[in-house]
Amino acid sequence: MAVLSAAYGASALFGFNRENFEFDKKQTLRRETFRLEMQLKRFALFRDDVRDLVKLTVDRMDVYHLLGALFMKFCIIVFCKGRIQASAPPFILQLFQLSNACAFMYLLLAVWLSMHASIASHSFGVKMLTRFVRLPIPTQNQITSLQAKLIDFEKQGVAQMLRMPFQDHQEWEQVRGEKMKAAAAASGPPETPEAKGPKIPKLVGGSKTMGQVSGLRAAAAVGATSSLLLDSQETQPFEDLLTSSRGAMPERHVQLFRKLQFKWQCYDAYCRVCLGLGLNHILQALTYYCICHTLVENQMPTLGFALVVLFQTATIFVAFLDLAGLQHREIIAVQVASIAPGVVAALEVSLSSRDSEGKLLTQDFWFSPVSFLCHAVWLELWLRIAWPSGAEEKLAQLPRRFRQVLFLDPFGDCFWDPNQMGFSWFEALDSEKDTEQAAALQAAHDAAGTTTSQLAMAQCALRRWQSVPSWCCSAQQRSELARLEERRTKCGGAIRTELERCGRPGLESMMDIFERTLRRWQRLTPEEQASDPFANCLLGPFEQDTGGGKTSCFYYDLENERTVFSETTQGLLVLSLPALVELMKDCEMQAENLVELRILRDLTVARKNQEVRARVRAARPRSLRQRVQTRLKEDSTRFGTNLVGLFNQKRPAKHGHSWAPLPEGDADEPQFARASSVDSQDLTLRAVAGKHAADFVPERLPWQILCRLTRMCQLTWFMCGLMTLLKELGMYQVDFQLHAARQLTESLRLQELPVHWPNGSFFVADGLSCSSGLVISSPTGLFLGSEEGRLELLAPRAVPGLAMLGEDLLAPARGGLQFWSLRDLQQGLAGEYLPLDGGADWKMVAGGLVECQEVPPLVGTSREGRCLLLAGWDGEMLPVAVLPGCAGCGARQLLRAAKEVRPSLAAPLPPAESAQGVQAIHIEGTQLWALLSGHLQAWDLASPRSGRWVLHWPAEALPVVGICFTSCSEMEGPDVQPLLLLSRQGPSLLRASVPRI
Repeated sequence: MAVLSAAYGASALFGFNRENFEFDKKQTLRRETFRLEMQLKRFALFRDDVRDLVKLTVDRMDVYHLLGALFMKFCIIVFCKGRIQASAPPFILQLFQLSNACAFMYLLLAVWLSMHASIASHSFGVKMLTRFVRLPIPTQNQITSLQAKLIDFEKQGVAQMLRMPFQDHQEWEQVRGEKMKAAAAASGPPETPEAKGPKIPKLVGGSKTMGQVSGLRAAAAVGATSSLLLDSQETQPFEDLLTSSRGAMPERHVQLFRKLQFKWQCYDAYCRVCLGLGLNHILQALTYYCICHTLVENQMPTLGFALVVLFQTATIFVAFLDLAGLQHREIIAVQVASIAPGVVAALEVSLSSRDSEGKLLTQDFWFSPVSFLCHAVWLELWLRIAWPSGAEEKLAQLPRRFRQVLFLDPFGDCFWDPNQMGFSWFEALDSEKDTEQAAALQAAHDAAGTTTSQLAMAQCALRRWQSVPSWCCSAQQRSELARLEERRTKCGGAIRTELERCGRPGLESMMDIFERTLRRWQRLTPEEQASDPFANCLLGPFEQDTGGGKTSCFYYDLENERTVFSETTQGLLVLSLPALVELMKDCEMQAENLVELRILRDLTVARKNQEVRARVRAARPRSLRQRVQTRLKEDSTRFGTNLVGLFNQKRPAKHGHSWAPLPEGDADEPQFARASSVDSQDLTLRAVAGKHAADFVPERLPWQILCRLTRMCQLTWFMCGLMTLLKELGMYQVDFQLHAARQLTESLRLQELPVHWPNGSFFVADGLSCSSGLVISSPTGLFLGSEEGRLELLAPRAVPGLAMLGEDLLAPARGGLQFWSLRDLQQGLAGEYLPLDGGADWKMVAGGLVECQEVPPLVGTSREGRCLLLAGWDGEMLPVAVLPGCAGCGARQLLRAAKEVRPSLAAPLPPAESAQGVQAIHIEGTQLWALLSGHLQAWDLASPRSGRWVLHWPAEALPVVGICFTSCSEMEGPDVQPLLLLSRQGPSLLRASVPRI
């Protein structure tokens, strides 16, 4: 019966433990599956991070590229369509064209730099996504390690299969495949020397050794993917991803991206610098254009100086937005060098001499070379501001005095903003507490290292004791271990909180030492077990009841899972429970010291802040006037220090074969983050760059190109300034001021035509028309010219100011116009009358029939048929009128249909030319021609085109009374037309070939 009871009990225990085994394996499978899912999601976040980082650069470069292209288009438009029409002095034209050319060059460089940065960042991002930041898909070994079979339950041993409930902690041995055993054997623990004699474990930092894998082989053995980006702990199958504190810290993919960012970060930064230089040159070009348009051409000094002030103020505001690390007055001092050329040019032009027509005379502009010198100085100042820094720390070679660079790196490489140190008490506090704060931070760092090392020792010791089977420990020892675990949790949490409050770089690894749930010894990897500071130490002593009221002492060998009695413990280390209690006390004392150091440091900082604030407030004057005076005095002592520092930057020797004008760090220059330095031994960098990892230094090519381009621009400004100086000194001159009369074609050469005049030289001519042959009017009648050069009488009646429109004639009358047909004039009939608007008196008149669609600005686009163009000279201006017509109507029908002639516009005539008068006018198609004093002027009424030519008269020529164009077979080409001019006395008929406008 007893045997049956025992068999039944054993069967029940066997079934209970098998169900327990199945339950534990299901929970393990779910936990490992969840861990793999979380790891996949984590690496998906890594890939999203890489895409976001690449997108940050690509989107910014797209904006820069678009802005640069638009600005370049503006420069081309200014070169082609915005050319200055007025007769401007040569030095202003040089300033205008050079500013526009420099703007185009800097913008072109900005576009090229933006393209390189965009392509490089996108290329390296794709390389990271396709080769290094891959999703950690579980390998076959990992999947095999998760399987569980009931045959594994049979291999647990009789003690585990028949374990009584509520007795001891049940630990199932993980049964792995042969491949996993081989991988574990390949990366097994190193051989340890034999222990000789009792020893005390040495206090070592567990943060450096606990949980670390010796190489990538073990990570590959457990199936870790993307091993270059995973920490060694992250490759283990028992990592708790949810409680890990590394989620908020830069991962390896971020560190790799920051190192790769050195290859295009400087292109990004100097692209922004080139855009700033290009925009400043565009504003300068607009300033010179406004000077020419308002001061040279239109004589409007008020508007001209107002525009100069507006554009130069814009340059100052743009500099405020671009530059950092300089005081506002220092930025203004830098921009004064660019403001001076525009102001000097405006003053020179406004104070220069002019002729009676308001044109600038050829004269000396003594201060014009100053403009070129100031612009070259301004380029030198901006070049010094754009000087790269960070060579000593192997950081990216960036122009850190540009504000945009401060926001270039979202991870803090460029975190320093000089403008944030603007408060007086902050400055005083920084100047006094640098040494004290550095010492306090170093003491806190040392205390943190000691505390975390002590915590690691206590955790290792407690882990070994918690892994001892429960049948070894007494009830008192088990309760003491529970109290020690509670103390460890509280102490570790306090240490971690203090480390997070410290916030100093380099403490991330220390925060990972504390384990919220202490792992058992059996769950450690062979490498972690070998690196344990208490490895091969016996645990005890434990007591065993031998019967008869006697006990024996024994120890437990955790590595071999066996008991060792006291007579065989010679030469072996023993970790006792009192020693564990002392280790925990030492850890708690170190934690208390760490808290006290932090409290004392905070109190010291608060006290120092109060003292400095009180001293600053006490030294501050009470009255507003005294405060202003003190402020100005303090600023005057600091003013210019940053500007002087720009010229104290040294140029080191050449780096390798690359011309690299990199500055040495100043004593006052802030120290940047050292975490961004390039380490050629880094595994990730070596994986990307290969054998060239040692040469993987930050790029300096953008700075070199910008520096050389600026030097070339300075050379051109200096050369133009030198030539201007030689011109003003009268030593050498190659640039001349071209007046408006010399800006078009060559002077017209006139040729006299042979004509047999009636009455010879006594013939007096007063009009000329070529619409129906050559018709010349005189006080005695109208004469028609023939091919033989003879004149025949056409009508014996004189018509002053006659204009012929085919078979119709038109002449000015008092308050209007009078018109006839040729037949009526020959018969001596009176002409018809058409009044002028306002009763104006025209001294001469000209007209012509054109298609209404040829002059849409005058009659609109909906008008059809033929329109009559009329122009006259009233002694002050040349009014132009249009009579709307109809299809098939002649000039006489249009004049009869009109009620009055109402001019709609007037040809522009300068006051000086209007005072000298107009000698003759003529309408040819849509063009109005006027013969002025010594030159010929033309306007196209259908477009804004115009022309002006100087006439060279023969010596015997007299004032001209008529002009017209004739179709002649002797024309020289399709682009010229013969012009006939009739002199009043002499008489003489002249011809000239005039280009078409």
